[in-house]
Amino acid sequence: MFGSSLRRKLLLVMLLTTLVAVVVALGAMIAYDLRAYHRGWVDDLTAQGYEKPTIDDLVRAGQHGVDPDFVHGMGQLGYHVGTVAALINMRDHGVSPDYVQGLMAQGIPKLSAEELVRARDHGVDPGYVKAMREAGYGSVGIDGLVNARDHGVDPEYVKAMSAFGYSKLPLDNLVNARDHGISADYIKGMADLGFTSLPIDALINARDHGITPDYTRALRDLGYRLEIQDLVRARDHGVTPDYVKELKSLGYDQLSIDDLIALRDHGVTPDKVKRANARAGSKLPPDMLRSLADGGSL
Repeated sequence: MFGSSLRRKLLLVMLLTTLVAVVVALGAMIAYDLRAYHRGWVDDLTAQGYEKPTIDDLVRAGQHGVDPDFVHGMGQLGYHVGTVAALINMRDHGVSPDYVQGLMAQGIPKLSAEELVRARDHGVDPGYVKAMREAGYGSVGIDGLVNARDHGVDPEYVKAMSAFGYSKLPLDNLVNARDHGISADYIKGMADLGFTSLPIDALINARDHGITPDYTRALRDLGYRLEIQDLVRARDHGVTPDYVKELKSLGYDQLSIDDLIALRDHGVTPDKVKRANARAGSKLPPDMLRSLADGGSL
């Protein structure tokens, strides 16, 4: 029994010794492979003009998805950006060989690493570039595309503008229109009221001054079918549909838009008109209402 126990112990020692030897051998092999991989990658990077990376650089690169395939792919496209940190920055921002090749396929010339990062960050991808090219903006450079993307000018917006007659506008004009709230719905609403051929600047001016389809329609319903410049003038002087309705209810239903603007400018309100007429016992004419307002007697 004692001999059997001793044999088991010896066998266990032999197994443990063998296991330790195997682990040490595996560790040595892994260490050798890592050193070889490290040397190979360092040699590869330095051969491509990069600063000699440290182990920490390579570890960080791996954590950020920068591997030899990425480096080779970017290198074949002419991108030798100097440091592992610069490679990591590109990778973190979604710049890949496929992304660069996609831009080049759409006619975008070689960009700097900084321009690639900026384009990617702003959503200018090959699909956007292709769609804008097909919409007629084939000669626009990367700065113009980034600016357009930032301001919400996309292929759908371009198509919508074209459908209402605003085709082949310079991209800057589209950006300006988008910034001022010129949407497809706004254009359609104004077109339904007869404003179908306004220059884009006139449309932007109208929008800036608060001319909406609802405002225009409300004045028309009250009998004022105005040109766009008169709508702007009325809006600027505070002539609202409610103001017109209240004066109509007091018997002033034949006033021109100029009369309404003049009354509003002189501070003539429906309440003041009501009191003045009550004192006079009759409906006072508009010029007298203005005179009373100017003299402080209204």
